[in-house]
Amino acid sequence: VPAGTQSGSKIRLKNKGIVSMKDPKVHGDAYVVIQIEVPKHLSEEERRAVENLRAVQEKHAHGGAA
Repeated sequence: VPAGTQSGSKIRLKNKGIVSMKDPKVHGDAYVVIQIEVPKHLSEEERRAVENLRAVQEKHAHGGAA
């Protein structure tokens, strides 16, 4: 899954679908819809990691270096 993919996005998986009834060597494309589930409960360590990520993102948004 490409970085930055949002929930609800549709992705095509070329030649990863079902086999053609006319030619068993041919596969169709599979389409998947991405559903991202956000955790409801975080451990203290996970919460700190998210806060650290937020701080890094804010720093980049304001022209700072990592």
